Parts: sequence; structure tokens; C-alpha cells
Amino acid sequence: MTVHKRPHSGRDARYQPLHAPITLPEDFPFRPTYHVQKDEPITTLHRHDGIELGYCFSGSGVFVVEDKVMPFSAGCATVINERELHLAQSTPGTESSWAFLYVDPARLIGACDEPLLLSTTELCGREFANVLAPDAHPTICALLRELADESREPGEGHRSVVRGLVLSLMARLHRLPGRRSGDTSSRAPSLQRLAPALAYIGSHYAEELGIPTLARVCAMSGTHFRRSFGAALGQTPKEYLTRFRVQKAASLLRDPRHSVLEASLSAGFQSLSAFNRHFRAIMGVSPREWRRPAA
Repeated sequence: MTVHKRPHSGRDARYQPLHAPITLPEDFPFRPTYHVQKDEPITTLHRHDGIELGYCFSGSGVFVVEDKVMPFSAGCATVINERELHLAQSTPGTESSWAFLYVDPARLIGACDEPLLLSTTELCGREFANVLAPDAHPTICALLRELADESREPGEGHRSVVRGLVLSLMARLHRLPGRRSGDTSSRAPSLQRLAPALAYIGSHYAEELGIPTLARVCAMSGTHFRRSFGAALGQTPKEYLTRFRVQKAASLLRDPRHSVLEASLSAGFQSLSAFNRHFRAIMGVSPREWRRPAA
């Protein structure tokens, strides 16, 4: 990685994880919200008390969930539990429209033949896909869209409909691969110490970034930062930055107005050949093949 040429600013010290508490009604622990996500610079990772279910009505961008960077587009569903720090950013120059639904499934559903289906703690982990595309997970995305629509315009038997949809969703989510079993809280302190660097990458990914700059925003030495990053995220800072750039480019390529060259330059790649190589290695297809479904 090359050394970042931009002088360090004191304002970068404000990048830190936030706990954003969610208050759910006692008699019906379900809270729908509707949100327009701007393309503002990524500043703060945050987490909530309970599970956050999202549905993207329009737009595109990326979700950052701890060490994962995942592109989203219209029709995608998101699943983020109370353990994982996260944030979202729309594609530069655009907005995305969302429904975010906060729920306590165990309290909402009550008695259940399979109570483990109502647990949210396993819906996380390095291998768990928090962003679900409609072509790969049509049922989950359709259920979340129906839940979002029902919440916006409640009909007869609203609470029973919501309970039924949430129960069906939880059953489907517990079939997803990559769920983490057991306690994952031991990784949280390490990730919180590194959150300033992850946020800095989110705002400056297209620039030249180096270990000295990223270590400085975390108030660590370069050696300590490199070792801590690898232990907490299972990859080097350079690997994380490359993955972040590829996913940002992938979100741009969903918009046919952006050429492959424009997407690669916007994401911070200095050559098209390097971009094509990294994109195929991470996404499993070429940039042109990736954008074909949206063409």
C-alpha cells in the first residue's frame, strides 16, 4: 500500500462506533421506518439493540457490516442483528429509498413450536450474507417487501399479518448458510478499536491510503495496527481496501450510465487491467458480466 498524501485532519478522530438504541412498543415490539439514504461520506459505524430488517425500494450502493462490504440495489433485502456494526452509503450522486424494520421476534411471536427460529444472535458472522439479492433469495426479498408494504399501509388484521410474515422470515433466515453459532461478542472490542480506520476507508477509498494514515486515526503504531487488523478482520488492510473498492465499483456498474472505466477510476483503481483482475477474483465474474443483468 502506498502512503496517503493527504494531511491528517483532527476531525477524523470523531469516527467511532455508535450504539443507536431502538425503542420498541411493549405490546407490539415492531417498529417500521422509511428512509432515504444519501450518498454522504461514511462517518460512523453503529449497532442497534435488536435485529434490523431492510428492503431497498430504489437506488444502489454498499453496506459495510464490520469486515464485510456488500453492494445493494433495488429489490435487495438486508438482515443485520444486534451484534454487528454497520452502515450504508448510496452510489455517488444518487439516493436510495429504504424500509428499515426493527423487531424483537421472540416477544412479537410469543409461543412457537420451534423457539430457536426466533433467535437473532446466530444471524451474523464473516460468512453470513447480510445483503440478499432478489435473484438469489426471491422468497426472503418478497416477504420483506410485503412486510414493508403492510407496515406502510396497515390492512385488516394488521398485527396478525405482521406476526405471520415475521415468523416466515425468521424460518427462512435460519436456513441461510454462514450463520455463526455461539458467542461472537469477543471480537467486538477489537472491531471497535479499528472502527475509525474502517470509517476512514469508507470516506477516502478512492485516494492513496497507507498503513501510517490508518494506524494514526486509530491512535496505534503501524505494527500494532497491522497485527490488530489481521486478527480482528482475518485479512490485511490492503485486502480490505481492495475489496471495498471492488464493491463500490460493483454498485456503480448497476447503473448503465457508468462505463467500466468510469467505475474503476471512481473506486480508486489506477489501471483497468488491475481493476478487471481484482473484480473477477472477488466477484467471480468480469465487470461486464456483472452489469449484464441490469443492462
